[in-house]
Amino acid sequence: MHGYDDKKITLIAGIISYTAVYVIIRYGLPLFAPFVAAYIFAWSLRPVVNFCVVRLRMKNGSAALVTLAVLSAVIIAIICSVGISTLSGLGKMATVWSNCQKGIVKDIRQTCCYIENGMGLKDGILFERLGDYAENIDITHLTSKIMCGSVSAAVRSAQWLVFIIVVFIAAFYFIKDKNEMDEKRASSMFGMEINRIIGSIYTTGIAYLKAQMVIMVITFIVCFIGFYFAGIKYAAIYAGIVSVLDALPLLGTGLLILPVAAIYALKGRFVTAIIMTVVFALCYCIREILEPKIMGKNAGLSPVITMVAMYAGYKLFGLLGVITGPFAYIAAREFTDILVDAYNKNITRKV
Repeated sequence: MHGYDDKKITLIAGIISYTAVYVIIRYGLPLFAPFVAAYIFAWSLRPVVNFCVVRLRMKNGSAALVTLAVLSAVIIAIICSVGISTLSGLGKMATVWSNCQKGIVKDIRQTCCYIENGMGLKDGILFERLGDYAENIDITHLTSKIMCGSVSAAVRSAQWLVFIIVVFIAAFYFIKDKNEMDEKRASSMFGMEINRIIGSIYTTGIAYLKAQMVIMVITFIVCFIGFYFAGIKYAAIYAGIVSVLDALPLLGTGLLILPVAAIYALKGRFVTAIIMTVVFALCYCIREILEPKIMGKNAGLSPVITMVAMYAGYKLFGLLGVITGPFAYIAAREFTDILVDAYNKNITRKV
């Protein structure tokens, strides 16, 4: 009977824990996302801040201010450099637009010819239909769409700017008041439980970063070899871009590889298209196989449980749930254990 009661308590604690974690991620995370990001950001800057405090004899506040100021200057310099290069490139493109336009029309005509020959259509019919379609485009409607899109992009940019500013300010206070916050957390009623959950999430985070680094390196090697034998120029640069895209849950390798493979297939370069498709399939399999295995090994989860957590996170929270799923599972598991331990201690005291 006692074993049955233990199972019942564990089940009830699990339901409470998983429900609480779901509600927090679903409704709380969007509200407190800048502060969660700021806490992670502050934690990542901790080695630099500690160096300033220990080696340079600076206070936490001064070390945080200097670190964030230098980092902000570097980020602004990079953004300005990229912006200037982009504007310069757009200016050069405007001067040679007529030549570019001729080249684009030539490529479109050649692509139409490949499709017509492959499908047995009349020569020139597809390009003629495209020309008719282009002439019937409503310029006024297209302009209004572009304007609406520009306004929406400007609003999103302003929202992201506010988000980044809040992250930097909150990170400064997290670093500045770190010792005081640690003392308050340690002396609070639930300090031990909070540290336990944070420790488990920290272990999972390290496992996730390690998995991403390993997969990025392997993806880069696979893509570089594939692109090199496919005869693609600057294979190393494109392989680096693909490896970075592969680490982003909202994008992935298919965003770049599959459209390029389709273009090569339409141009008749079937060998290159096949190699690109094989590279995409290999990268996809590498991520699907290695990510759960590496995360499970380092976070104390089996590969199957990791895959279930990632898939459940995807179904519940969208693409970002692929990342939050394992963290949610770890937090809910620890919370369940805490509730069960608290119940057992309460029963022991009564006895």
